[in-house]
Amino acid sequence: MLDVGMGTGLVTRQAVAIAGDAALVAGVDPSPGMVAQANLPPGVQTRIGTAEALPCDSAAYDFLSMGFALRHVSDLAKVFDEYFRVLAPGGRLCVLEITRPSSAVGVAFLKFYMRGVVPLIARVVGKKKESVELMRYYWNTIEACAPSRSTIANAAASPMEMPSRCRSNGLHRPGGQQFERIEAVQRRQAQRVDAADGRHRKHRVLT
Repeated sequence: MLDVGMGTGLVTRQAVAIAGDAALVAGVDPSPGMVAQANLPPGVQTRIGTAEALPCDSAAYDFLSMGFALRHVSDLAKVFDEYFRVLAPGGRLCVLEITRPSSAVGVAFLKFYMRGVVPLIARVVGKKKESVELMRYYWNTIEACAPSRSTIANAAASPMEMPSRCRSNGLHRPGGQQFERIEAVQRRQAQRVDAADGRHRKHRVLT
């Protein structure tokens, strides 16, 4: 399993807990400082690199995850090319991200929550001014993140595994080999925002 944009290893540690063997898990991050701060079980391989140019062999992993870091990449098409390159046939991809709600009401509500409520909680709990700025920056990255529809389109159009069409039951590789399901999971807060506006968003890429 490969965790891209591992940061301090939150998702990576959970992957080890699920896999039961740290040697089966690897993490990649562009920041040596973040990797140095990661408290990982012995045996996890860590590498310095970006999602656009993964320092990994082709078809080397059965599962690839990216937790709340897609908003920081500069080229979605290149990222998904790399993801499909390093995934073995039948491998699974899980991308977790918060994106802007589709409605103006949802955007306003989430913006108030992320730039007002969350920074206040961070200030009280963390007692550091930097925590407030960090939480406000967090919203800025959400606001600038590519829409889910654009992300899904880039995944579907990757020339590494060019699908002939997108069907309701999944994307298909050339030759008819069906991919495993890929789910782009929205964080619970974003789902609640859309539910409050009368819609419950749930985007899935099926492979």
